[in-house]
Amino acid sequence: MTESPTAYGYMRVPKDASDNEVRALEEQIESYAQRCGFDLRGIHEEHDGVLMLDLMARTVQEDNVKHVIVPSLENLSTHLAVQVVMVQMIHAAGAALHNVSAAAGDADDSRAGDQ
Repeated sequence: MTESPTAYGYMRVPKDASDNEVRALEEQIESYAQRCGFDLRGIHEEHDGVLMLDLMARTVQEDNVKHVIVPSLENLSTHLAVQVVMVQMIHAAGAALHNVSAAAGDADDSRAGDQ
């Protein structure tokens, strides 16, 4: 029996986000993971405040996770430079980044800034 590839979800939650908005983003991540056949180990929710750039990358590496799913790159950060750094850190940790909003139902191994 083949094990499903491991995945984590990641999303930043604005202070003014309603419970319904947060749940809708979680459902996008869960649905995407299911369609792709991933074993979703959890969704890391970072609430407004201090951005811990290395936390997800460290967790991905330590737990040998191969896929990180985000609702959108804007959900990583609204700042392009921060998006680039986060994407690079996730890739350096050995995981592919999947951007749910990039293409309906298609995995996007995003490499922001590599173009």
